[in-house]
Amino acid sequence: MNMQEIHLGMDDIDSPTGGCTTHFASIVVQYLEDKQVEWQDYPNLIRLNPGIPYRTRGNGAVALRFRAPLGIADELMDNIEENLHKYVDEDYPNTNPGVILLTGTIPEPIKKLGRQALWRTIPIELARRIISYLDLKHIKSGNGRGLVGALAAIG
Repeated sequence: MNMQEIHLGMDDIDSPTGGCTTHFASIVVQYLEDKQVEWQDYPNLIRLNPGIPYRTRGNGAVALRFRAPLGIADELMDNIEENLHKYVDEDYPNTNPGVILLTGTIPEPIKKLGRQALWRTIPIELARRIISYLDLKHIKSGNGRGLVGALAAIG
């Protein structure tokens, strides 16, 4: 069976009334268990810059790293998008989820952003440029601020 390396990053999937990025990641893990994936690592919880004023709670993003059968990416992202809208409190203005799927090895611009996000403020526009340049599959809601953490978790 042909397999591909996948890195899935997610962030900002929480609000004061409930939800949690790590809990949502566990739901994705359960979904993937039925898809014959080979886990490459434990789920990575990345603590981003704690000084960000608009952060939600602990400012943690999650990355899942696995190998999966070719063609699973679109199905996975469709499932995540469907469940994300059910899970997230979309009425809370400071919840801006982002999910990114990268296949293959991690490019240097993403690694650099990941290092910087631990201690700096990363503009959303930088994340959008990297996503566009690398043509990454992604899901966003609200202003897309979660894309920054999703990229950083992958990096």
